[in-house]
Amino acid sequence: MARTSLPSRTAWILPLGILFCLGLALTPSTWAQESTQQSQGILLPEAIRTLSVKFARTYAPAGGVSEQSSGWIYCEAPSRVLVKVEKPIEQIMEVEGEHVRIYYPLTGEAFDILTSFSESLPFLHLFLLGGLDEDAGLERSGFALKRYETRGDTTFAYWDPPISARKAFGSAVLTRLGQALLCVEMLDPKGRTLLRNECSGTLEHSGYQFPSQVSVRVFKGRGRGVDSASYSELTINDPLPEWVRSFQLPVGAVVKDLR
Repeated sequence: MARTSLPSRTAWILPLGILFCLGLALTPSTWAQESTQQSQGILLPEAIRTLSVKFARTYAPAGGVSEQSSGWIYCEAPSRVLVKVEKPIEQIMEVEGEHVRIYYPLTGEAFDILTSFSESLPFLHLFLLGGLDEDAGLERSGFALKRYETRGDTTFAYWDPPISARKAFGSAVLTRLGQALLCVEMLDPKGRTLLRNECSGTLEHSGYQFPSQVSVRVFKGRGRGVDSASYSELTINDPLPEWVRSFQLPVGAVVKDLR
């Protein structure tokens, strides 16, 4: 059975957007398409064949009602991501390339939606980037390192946006404490904060260091609000459940293009 309209934000768990949701709203369509293509997903390093982690998430839109969800995240090399939401309503989401496939086991309803990873699951995108990507995906998205400075154990790196995005964006400021990512802040051309992504705490496994808490705070636009999550029970290279490996969206899913 296929839906003809999207479920609520609580059920569907599509939140604010990380760097590129704001970009899609504020910048020319040509740059939006380029940045979406460059940020479609996460490519796991060769040493990581599988990754699983438990999450608890709160989405608090500006002027709206907070929503909570929890469940498990499964990653399989090279780039497959599957999210099992257990509360408030059971659902399974598979992220693969430009597709977010969503399935409701209790009703058999399903979606196949065209969007990017960073748009659809920013809290998860930030968690993985915080542990796997030294520059939090900025270079892959067209940003160029301008300068950096060190204050004690803290490093601040300043990145310039692509030329086609400079009417909307000023610098991106990436802050690290040692090897740990603390913050990615996006400024407008006048130096005001548009978006602030923060990481805190540490989950360590197999020589990798991931944040145990993340928050994505949007200060401008329709996505204003805070999307935050905490993580626990991280495992790397353990066998994934058989249902994860064999999951496929049922035939007849409705395709929605959100870009």
